[in-house]
Amino acid sequence: PAGVWTIGYGHTQGVTEGQSITQEQAELYLKTDLKKFEHYVKAYTSKYSYILNQNQFDALVSFTYNAGPGNLERQLLLKGKRPIELVKFYLPKTCISSKGRTLPGLIRRRVAEADLMGDCSRPIEVVAREVIDGKWGNGNARRKQLTDAGYDYQTIQQEVNKICQKHI
Repeated sequence: PAGVWTIGYGHTQGVTEGQSITQEQAELYLKTDLKKFEHYVKAYTSKYSYILNQNQFDALVSFTYNAGPGNLERQLLLKGKRPIELVKFYLPKTCISSKGRTLPGLIRRRVAEADLMGDCSRPIEVVAREVIDGKWGNGNARRKQLTDAGYDYQTIQQEVNKICQKHI
């Protein structure tokens, strides 16, 4: 749909119309391509201090393999401004169209990637400290992001207040 020729499991580099390869070559391309996209995920998640479990890492590699490293950094991670819980929340809504058309296959892929990520929730105190540091936004935007990520806003706010009272 994007007008890029692929072969095997989505390999794009040097592919021409009508080209064919063996199963062995397709698997070799896949292994080589995965290493490249694993490197991008490691680089960006390290750069922005994300701590991922294996499923989260695998889901982001799948996304990056399909949508590219620029979309991982700029659209999904928002250059490190989006907490991992919101990465999961926005994954099914990110890079799901081509040439202005929403593609059901990309929606299915993104939903599967989000499902693969599993439970991304973290300890309430960690999230509360991020709220204090401004990572979750302000006011109603913060409330929306926290609830979108599956947190109870009141519980987080109580923890924020508790932390702040300790430092007064």
